[in-house]
Amino acid sequence: MAEEKEVKKTTTRKPRTPKSEVQESVEPSIQDQMNAMMQMMAQQQQMFAMMMQQMQQPKGVVEKDEDVKEEPKQQKVRPAKREKTGKVTKQQLRRKYKDVEIYLINVTTGTVGYQGKHEYYAWDDTGESIPVAIDDLIAMNDYFLQTCKLTLDEYENEPEVLDDIIQCLELQEAYDYLYLLNDLDEDIENVSPKRVKQIVNSENGRSLRADIATLVQQKIEKEELTNGKLIKQYEEILHMNFKK
Repeated sequence: MAEEKEVKKTTTRKPRTPKSEVQESVEPSIQDQMNAMMQMMAQQQQMFAMMMQQMQQPKGVVEKDEDVKEEPKQQKVRPAKREKTGKVTKQQLRRKYKDVEIYLINVTTGTVGYQGKHEYYAWDDTGESIPVAIDDLIAMNDYFLQTCKLTLDEYENEPEVLDDIIQCLELQEAYDYLYLLNDLDEDIENVSPKRVKQIVNSENGRSLRADIATLVQQKIEKEELTNGKLIKQYEEILHMNFKK
């Protein structure tokens, strides 16, 4: 009787992502895929609201009853604006934070990948925060940070680190936009349309306009925005005709 040989299982190795390749979910347009955009915005708003809640949570507060009690992290709330005391250069950033891990958060609904000088970074889930070397952060294309695909983790990073990086890489507009989204989500009828117009007319405003319009449409459908005059202002600012 012939001896049966054991068949070895074969494994398929996942192909390595080519250098400098960015993998990210394609963002649908507001005109033909409104539902998908609304879902994405809802997840972004929820994640950002959780970040803000974490930063404002008093020391010693535990959300769930657990046997293991962790030492609460120090509350860190960075001011929305800070007076400039002199521009921080990229060279100064490299020297000052060469041994510091800078945490970045994925605020998209898909995977974001980035090939650094010596390491490949992958954010697989919304809200995932991973550390990045300062050299790799500085070398990042504006696509990641200026359009809020990735944002600085305001809870894990020290306030001084945040201020220096935001000032050096000129990210203030991006963070003004995130704070605007949070305010629109919490109380849209009390947000000044002039503030929205300022964001929309900024350098990266065209790429952010669809997100704001999706949120406005969502608020109209939920009847959280019923002021006809305000809706008309948003239509003019965002160049949209909202379904009422």
